[in-house]
Amino acid sequence: MIWALHGNMGDVRDWMALDIEVTSIDLWAELKDGPVRLEHWGETFAARVAQYDPAPILMGYSMGGRLALHAMAARPELWKGAILISTHPGLGSETERHTRVAEDEVWAMKARTIRWGDFLDEWNSQFVLKNGRASEHEWELEKRREQVATSFECWSTGHQRHLGGHLSACHFPVLWVTGQLDRRFNFLAEGMTGVLPDMEHVVIPDCGHRVLSEKPEALSALIQDFQKRRL
Repeated sequence: MIWALHGNMGDVRDWMALDIEVTSIDLWAELKDGPVRLEHWGETFAARVAQYDPAPILMGYSMGGRLALHAMAARPELWKGAILISTHPGLGSETERHTRVAEDEVWAMKARTIRWGDFLDEWNSQFVLKNGRASEHEWELEKRREQVATSFECWSTGHQRHLGGHLSACHFPVLWVTGQLDRRFNFLAEGMTGVLPDMEHVVIPDCGHRVLSEKPEALSALIQDFQKRRL
């Protein structure tokens, strides 16, 4: 079974763009009772999956990919494979992490206080996102804006653990997918080829950060091929 984790401003229904059967996790529901640290979420999620699935495959896009990394590190023996899409592996310095935490605290404040349309306009105008298509369901998140704000506070890239040593224990096959136009995330993915023991990095042509919405057919084909060859 593929356990799919959506991105920020995303929705479980985003995965319907793929011609693949998945079990999609509502990450906003995971925050309904308040903040959950990245590493704690990874541990509890992996434990939950282990109760239902003896050979699970993990898939995450962007924010969901970062959560997936923590679930992988928490229980490397559990997963049969993983698919990471436009995923940030973590910041390299304490200064960068502090800066990112401060930036995400501002996003959290805006998610709680400003007009939702203005918030979405500002979010989608970021350089890494502006050329892609946003989730069709992002307007519905206005009623869950407290959970959105909480995600910036507790799941910030600035709070992400440096998982290098833990990920080296992940001996299952990993497919890491990025878009050709997303140069920063291509570079970050390449840096992980020496960390994960069995990783393939595939770049989708003429595609930016929002691989799931920009190139769903190409992504579906990649995942199906990966399943046939490796899983």
